[in-house]
Amino acid sequence: MQYQAEAQEQSAEKLERAEQALHWLSATAIELVGFPLERDIDEFICAKTRELVGNAIVAVNSIDAENSVLRIRKLAGVGPVKLEKVEQLLGQGILSTNFEGVHDEAKQALLSGSLTEVHGGLYQMFFERVPKPVCLAIEKLLGLEGFYSVGLRRRGRLLGNVTIATRKGARLDKDVLEAFLNQVSAALEHRLAEKELRESEAKLKTVTDNVTDVVWMGEIEGLGELPPEALAAEGHVLADQMMDRWQYTFVSPSSQRVLGYPPEEILRLKPGDILTEQSFAKVTATLAEEVARGLADPHHTHGREAFEVDHVCKDGRILSCAITARFLR
Repeated sequence: MQYQAEAQEQSAEKLERAEQALHWLSATAIELVGFPLERDIDEFICAKTRELVGNAIVAVNSIDAENSVLRIRKLAGVGPVKLEKVEQLLGQGILSTNFEGVHDEAKQALLSGSLTEVHGGLYQMFFERVPKPVCLAIEKLLGLEGFYSVGLRRRGRLLGNVTIATRKGARLDKDVLEAFLNQVSAALEHRLAEKELRESEAKLKTVTDNVTDVVWMGEIEGLGELPPEALAAEGHVLADQMMDRWQYTFVSPSSQRVLGYPPEEILRLKPGDILTEQSFAKVTATLAEEVARGLADPHHTHGREAFEVDHVCKDGRILSCAITARFLR
């Protein structure tokens, strides 16, 4: 009876731990969904990992897979006094050091996303680039007992890794830790994509803000929804229906200087509002021809030589401009 009671008690404890882990992971998932790009996610990873593991040192690292180089981005769990002694032993600042020699076996292990024990201690964690006596001295100084690494990866791409050096009393829940770092990997991928998009937009803005020509983009809304009767016998889209669906989606700031219209005003206009009647007919015919070709041949390359049209400026002047257009699917 006593054995049965102990088994039931252990089962209840396991269930309680599982519920606590699920609650913890739910909370971190919600926090990561709304994680601002400006906030330091590496600091968040270190704090949450130490919250989960306990008495340990945690490092978040970037890995240049092409050049096989690891660099520590964030370190937590070491006080300033001991960190200074560590850097004295290394002979350099730990956050400014590139650790070369990330071999293919290590990369594959990291890409698995599994928590891996590093049996060779800091010497192996530093890919044998730091002398073993120095590594042993650092381990003794910091009271380190266990060494682990897990990759941050997404869709076959290595985004970095997290290394954990445990001290006495640390606890490792492999499943929960891997689940959390998998959440982090998804968040990192999203942040990288958002960062790249912002950088791309910034570069585009720099170009369009300084370009002397007017750069614009537009689309025919719902082109695929046009009824069959909108196609003439020769396959050309009827001009009135097509141009009614035209919408400018981007106009460079230079439109103010060249045409007198600020970009936000042109975005509310149609081509017929800023072109002479003759030029509007020319643009409509050109666009209709390209659309018809694209509908007939999905492999058609859309491109046009420069052609001249007359714009009606905001002050009523007629301005002849050469247009170079590229039609995108």
